[in-house]
Order: sequence, then structure tokens, then C-alpha cells
Amino acid sequence: MVLGLKIVTPEGRPLSLGQAVGRYFAMLLSGLVRGSGFMPAGWDERNPSLQDRLGETRVIRDRREALLPGF
Repeated sequence: MVLGLKIVTPEGRPLSLGQAVGRYFAMLLSGLVRGSGFMPAGWDERNPSLQDRLGETRVIRDRREALLPGF
């Protein structure tokens, strides 16, 4: 975890295997249309990417585990 990012459920728990696999395939779908599924994640912290919406996941920052703490 170089940047200290974690993918969790909306309740803050780790992903199940099914959620992780579903998120992976949703990530592939996000990249099919020239990466447009990733764009909302860059607008602000409240706009999840397509794979986060479909997989019902959240990306959080855990600075305690970051190898590059300045990022």
C-alpha cells in the first residue's frame, strides 16, 4: 500500500471474494470506453468510479499504512 489506499465496503469492512471479483470485472468495463468509467473519481472525493458504484465499494485513505506518507 504505497499511497495508503484501501478498498472497503460502505460499512468499512474488507471486501468479500465475490465483491473483489465483481469490482475487477467492473474495472474492465470502466476501461472499455476510453477510461470514462474512471473519470468521476477524479472530480472529487464523493464521486466514486464506475467499479465502485457497481461493486458497492469505497476507496479510503489510511495514512498509517502508507509507504509514501506525503501523498
